[in-house]
Amino acid sequence: MSEMKLSSTAFDRAAHFLEHQARPLERARFRHHFTAGSGAAVVAALAPFQNEDGGFGHGLEPDWNSPASSVLATTVALQMLRPLAGPETGAMIEAALGYLLGQFDGTTSHWRIIPAASSAAPHAPWWGQDEFPNRFDAFSLNPTAEVVAHLYEFGGAESAELRESVLARVLDHLANTSEIEMHDLLCCLRLHEAANLPGAARQQVEAAIGRLAGGTVMTDPAGWSGYGLMPLQLVTAPDSPFMPGLEAAVAANLDHEISNHGEAGAWWPTWAWGEPFAAAWPAARQAWA
Repeated sequence: MSEMKLSSTAFDRAAHFLEHQARPLERARFRHHFTAGSGAAVVAALAPFQNEDGGFGHGLEPDWNSPASSVLATTVALQMLRPLAGPETGAMIEAALGYLLGQFDGTTSHWRIIPAASSAAPHAPWWGQDEFPNRFDAFSLNPTAEVVAHLYEFGGAESAELRESVLARVLDHLANTSEIEMHDLLCCLRLHEAANLPGAARQQVEAAIGRLAGGTVMTDPAGWSGYGLMPLQLVTAPDSPFMPGLEAAVAANLDHEISNHGEAGAWWPTWAWGEPFAAAWPAARQAWA
């Protein structure tokens, strides 16, 4: 594995940045993971991002800074709630699932990732509405595969028929595709990790990811200063089933991240917005750090 390790000094710099410059949400998540902070504090920090319809918005995903609810922001919230265990998450998750069920498009059997209406709120150019469904492969995997993951992870009997039906469509899509976009792959990875996913389905998703990831993950360090799927985004733990064959790339990727830790304590995003919302980018960049 990696020959380098994050020094205690570098860790302290990161902790200082999170405590003094991060959003309250990231601060609460850091404390929960590293300093015995409570899950209830994470839920409390997430609450301002949740709307009355149960969905999440308000820039939770910093590249889409609309107050309106979106499937995008709601799945991000559920990613954050996954590691938490306790009754304090129940009402928030129930409302979020209700929102997602209400956003399902029965005509296409997909979920649209952000609302169809254009928004004047600041956002990254790739969230523009021109040819939007085409750019997202009609939402067949992103976000649909991830929504199905959350319905298996958190849903009850009321969503059983829907999640089983859409899961079958996702598996069929994966079986008949020869390449996969990085965000589609990440949604499938979250599906693979979902609690309560049937074992046979998990095996099919794992096989598909294993077959397709080689054409998507960037193993050449020369590309890591740009935007793309890093080895560490695919191999999230030492015992990951996707580690074989990527051991050297994962080790090098760890070294790369340690070497690129900023003096201020943050890892800064490797992308920028440009126009028409360039003036709003510094705040979004800070939220990503």
